[in-house]
Amino acid sequence: MGRRPKRKTTSATPRERSASRRVAGAARRSRKAKQAATDLTSQNKQSGRSFRGRIRSAIRWIRSLRPWVKAVLALIGAITTVVPLVLTFWPGLAPPPPCHGELRGVLSGVVVDRHVTYKTYLETIGGSTAGVNPDELNRVGKVISFDISVIGFKGKRLPIRWSTHFENGEVVPDERLKNQLALELQSDECHDGGRRAIWTPLPAETGTFFVRITLADRHGEELAAVDTPLFSVGAEHGAFR
Repeated sequence: MGRRPKRKTTSATPRERSASRRVAGAARRSRKAKQAATDLTSQNKQSGRSFRGRIRSAIRWIRSLRPWVKAVLALIGAITTVVPLVLTFWPGLAPPPPCHGELRGVLSGVVVDRHVTYKTYLETIGGSTAGVNPDELNRVGKVISFDISVIGFKGKRLPIRWSTHFENGEVVPDERLKNQLALELQSDECHDGGRRAIWTPLPAETGTFFVRITLADRHGEELAAVDTPLFSVGAEHGAFR
């Protein structure tokens, strides 16, 4: 038998090997790019499904609120229907209409009735002496009457306070004689006024004094003030000048 001819082998040149490596690298990069695109597409699909799921959950939650929304709307409708009827039959429940124009308060016409005990003052105004300490009832003081006029404070409470001062204007350092609430004025009209009377005790020390009466708004802003004439207190609270 004859011999098979030997295959002739040839070795690749450097250029051919370099080209082969470039082709293999390009193929690998192409496969990676395709895989990345596939993964991204899958993630987008999952994200889209998750977003749609959240939207559906939000819609279901909003629908679950419908009974509450209907109940609130029904309550509002009932209130808007009932309130006008109530105010029609009981107009006194309606808030007073606001006043327009300036806000002003005036104190004037001070008259002082001296050497009046607290008991006499209470009996004069029809007040009760029950439960009041006898020493307090017998304490000597003054009845101060004055005129008051207020504009623009309908339905507002206006406190009237008094303090006893020395002749030089300083406040007497006795807590019972300074910034004491005498009464509160509440007007039912935009323009109101009248005459009021308060009782103030005499200071425990001798000297010359006056009492300052102030009218303020509900925020404590002073609206008006008036002073009594000077008066003197002797050693036994019996001398007045």
